[in-house]
Amino acid sequence: MLLVESPLREKNKSIAFYTKLGFEISQEKDLYLAKESRFIVLLNPASESQPALHVFGAKETKSFLGPSGTLIHLVREKCPYSLGSLPSILGKYHGVSLETDTLQDSFTLWHKLGFKGTFSSTSGWIELNNAGQQLSIQKTNLCPHSFFNPSLTFFNGQKNKGIIDHIKQVELPIEEEVIFSAEEKIAQNIILKDPGGLGFFIFNDG
Repeated sequence: MLLVESPLREKNKSIAFYTKLGFEISQEKDLYLAKESRFIVLLNPASESQPALHVFGAKETKSFLGPSGTLIHLVREKCPYSLGSLPSILGKYHGVSLETDTLQDSFTLWHKLGFKGTFSSTSGWIELNNAGQQLSIQKTNLCPHSFFNPSLTFFNGQKNKGIIDHIKQVELPIEEEVIFSAEEKIAQNIILKDPGGLGFFIFNDG
């Protein structure tokens, strides 16, 4: 199971961020969990915490920097945390996104960790899947907008405008509004960033 970690630098701000998005907040020993029905974000108050990925059920337990520069924690034990009961307000979840300078190395690593997919260097983008968990990896600077490593991605099609309106109603700060032309005054896509630095792509494509 793949979980994302975000630093809990400012507890009240982070808890408010996730609560407004419809996450359930619980505490497990030294960690806080932001839970919804499809995934969990680990909120770590430790001073050394940084945005990271946890792979539970791995063959060994160790930590290292992946080819994307993101810290990866491999954990032999199965994930001890249960999902939340309801989805967040963010829409259709499309998994974790990473940006990397070395697409082939990233593909090789995640393939060894059980994520299946087909490598293609021409598109600069690969999609991997492990038991329904989606992982998207793309070449650095392929995205024309802000990218935070790692990020959570949501593709909502025509429903995205309503979701963006809902996010604005709960008064969350928006990191970037993506407008495709000068004639379009309303953002079709937005990017959020939690207080710990974890990114959220709220997009209408995919």
